[in-house]
Amino acid sequence: MTVSAGEAAVSPSRERFDPTTLPALIRLPMSAMMALSALAGYLLSPTAPGGSEPLQLTVGIFLLAAGCSALNQVQERAADALMERTRHRPIPAGKLAPKAALCISAALLAAALLFLAAMGMGSLCWGIFALLWYNGVYTLLKRYTLFALLAGSLCGAIPPLTGWGAAGGAPTDFRIVGFAAVFLLWQIPHYWMLCARYPGDCTDGILPSIFQRLDGQQLRRVNAAWLLCLAAATLHLAAFDILQAQASQILCLILAGWLVAAAASSRYSAARLNRHLSLYMSAIIGLFISDFYLFSNF
Repeated sequence: MTVSAGEAAVSPSRERFDPTTLPALIRLPMSAMMALSALAGYLLSPTAPGGSEPLQLTVGIFLLAAGCSALNQVQERAADALMERTRHRPIPAGKLAPKAALCISAALLAAALLFLAAMGMGSLCWGIFALLWYNGVYTLLKRYTLFALLAGSLCGAIPPLTGWGAAGGAPTDFRIVGFAAVFLLWQIPHYWMLCARYPGDCTDGILPSIFQRLDGQQLRRVNAAWLLCLAAATLHLAAFDILQAQASQILCLILAGWLVAAAASSRYSAARLNRHLSLYMSAIIGLFISDFYLFSNF
């Protein structure tokens, strides 16, 4: 079975826009997480000017992530139709025409770039880079190499870097480098565990996959090593006072300890670990936001 065979499965039954398809098209939880990670990167900077800029940044990054997601689903609709994990998305499920999804994506991206341009040329450049990297480089590489995820993991680090830059911070500052590294490292095991929930998608050759090269035991060892690297990066946030408040640092240590336990455990199913990794990243983002708004007052 080839990717092109999936074109026959993509036959949208609705030409009109169905609002109920929008959350799936823009991957609402992930887009919201990216927006909040940009806000966290902004608040991390000691030179953050405040005012309306945090809200403007959050909205702009949310629209950018949503638009990139919609465009990605247009680009990959044929492959999506062939995989259990993605065949229920709006386009392959026949709930939304590709042209309609493309129009939605264009509107979201245009609005996002306008928001970011209003914040300055630096924010606009980060936004354009994210669009080109995710929907250009990463989406193209996925068709040819199982190492595409290494390039794709950079997409998770771009929003906090954008937020930091919007606040006037230098991208080489150790604080934002450490924070962005957590997002970069997190992307890999999170995506692996998501794919592992659908083993047929990983081994039938639709797209190159690490599951075609490693058996279950080998993958567990590689994933454990990656989780330990993520735990080390998480400890870095507390050890180097990137998180300022003591309460934040203690909670950060607890999260790092959980990662070590997860790496050593064989009881975690792919679905459970994927879900808990999502909660872990939500907690990290929440720590940085609360560190600024709540804990820093104590």
